[in-house]
Amino acid sequence: MLAGAMRNPGFSGLVTRPARAADAHAWGRLRQALWPGETNEHEEEIARFFAGLANEPQAVILAEREGEILGFAELSLRVYAEGCSSSPVGYLEGWYVVPEARRQGVGRALVRAAEAWAKERGCTEFASDTELENTRSAAAHRALGFEEVEIIRCFRKPLTMRTEPTPKTLLETERLTLRPLTTDDAELILELLNEPAFLQYIGDRGVRTIEDARQYILNGPLASYEQHGFGPYRVALKETDVPIGMCGLFKRDSLEDPDVGFAFLSRFRANGYAFESASAVLTYGREVLGLPRIVAFTAPDNEASIRLLGKLGLTFAGMIRLTGEDSESRLFTTDPR
Repeated sequence: MLAGAMRNPGFSGLVTRPARAADAHAWGRLRQALWPGETNEHEEEIARFFAGLANEPQAVILAEREGEILGFAELSLRVYAEGCSSSPVGYLEGWYVVPEARRQGVGRALVRAAEAWAKERGCTEFASDTELENTRSAAAHRALGFEEVEIIRCFRKPLTMRTEPTPKTLLETERLTLRPLTTDDAELILELLNEPAFLQYIGDRGVRTIEDARQYILNGPLASYEQHGFGPYRVALKETDVPIGMCGLFKRDSLEDPDVGFAFLSRFRANGYAFESASAVLTYGREVLGLPRIVAFTAPDNEASIRLLGKLGLTFAGMIRLTGEDSESRLFTTDPR
């Protein structure tokens, strides 16, 4: 912490001293003026400082005259500062004087006390910074002997960057929402395509990693949206947006008509979600896309899907062997021919 109060010759009645717990309110008010933001954030940071839990600032100096706090300086030691060749470097993290006390030597007194603090800790250089457009602060720094050493532009990049914007909801039912898939849905696809029921009744798509799932989405759903204007859609609970499966329309090169398909995570089955979402997709296909005929396929022993397709109004049209499949599937259609 800092040593005791320092009187400043030439500035009548002005004292610079370490901040005390009793100064929390006054310091917080000045902090709010310098860095407008949430009052609670400043209060929490100040409390951490007085509790000895803050990494920064390491010291706070207040300027006081006749019991009134006129300004503050927040200080730290940095391993490196732009333009400096020594280490550690004393650093002026924050510096503020109330407007009515400016041009009266208050800022100079605070910096002088800050420099003394840095020297006591073995520093041979003292540094600071200000925003590029803050010309008043830049002029004040120069007047106190600081030299401008570098002007930099700072950049940031989020590491949770989205691959593409999340599409808007395409369909909405009483309990569900359906929207196009994106590569951000890779976790859902990875889990869904490795569910035992998916592997048994639909097949093994060879998706074993998140990257596999991303490629599946890129080469399947996204390619279908672009080529056909439809594809499989992400299904989520309306109230929470928790993804529960997918349902949509598929177009196979070897067949004339698109087919409706669906798959759901096992923990969300037996709730009527497949019927609810597939009903919406069939209506969308007929009324919006203008598809005259929609078909569906299921494994011969998938009794649950067979019952569901009947409930959706599709009728059994015979057995068919799809391209690339080893066994036949049951064919259902909305328009028997």
